[in-house]
Amino acid sequence: MEKGTEGILARYLGAEAAAQTCACPEPARLGAVRQACVLFADMRHFSRLAEQMELLALRRFLGDFMQLFVDSVEARGGMVNKFVGDGALAGFQRPGPAALAALRLHEDFLQLRSRWQAASAAGCRAAFAALDLAVGLSCGAIFLGNVGGGGRYDFTALGVPVNVAQRLAAEAAEGGVYCTAAVRAEVDAAIAAEALGAVQPRGMSARITLFRLRQG
Repeated sequence: MEKGTEGILARYLGAEAAAQTCACPEPARLGAVRQACVLFADMRHFSRLAEQMELLALRRFLGDFMQLFVDSVEARGGMVNKFVGDGALAGFQRPGPAALAALRLHEDFLQLRSRWQAASAAGCRAAFAALDLAVGLSCGAIFLGNVGGGGRYDFTALGVPVNVAQRLAAEAAEGGVYCTAAVRAEVDAAIAAEALGAVQPRGMSARITLFRLRQG
């Protein structure tokens, strides 16, 4: 594939995904199974905000959030995989950098929320006050590569750790950084971890020991 194509793909897939896609000869651009730590971020009470904001302003706010996400992930060696509505998915080789990225992302998000709340019309301020970000972290074997058909493919991550990270973020009662016991075991001891007991995410058969991480 031509070098110029890799630059274009990088804007949509991220630099690492674009490089992997371009480096593989057709038809071998499928992907591989890897050990990774998955980070999924999901905004709490975003639907309420979407009901109040003008669409172009909402798009600008999402753009600001996505830039925070990219900055937090890539500064710690992670790979941004995709944006899904008001959520975002990334992968890391190890849980330690993923936890640091998640904690920084949540802190920066709260500052972003405050700036937008202060600059918004009165009708949106209450919605911004209720808005928060939940981040789920899970590790294990994932498939990372191209999935699709009919000439339309998406570079994505698949596997139980992806599902667990999404569920931890999407079903969190409040904002913050949540992780599994396997992630907690590899996170620096300087990061405080609150044990929340065992939970069974919706649609999954296994119970998961859950922790909430906080900056020490």
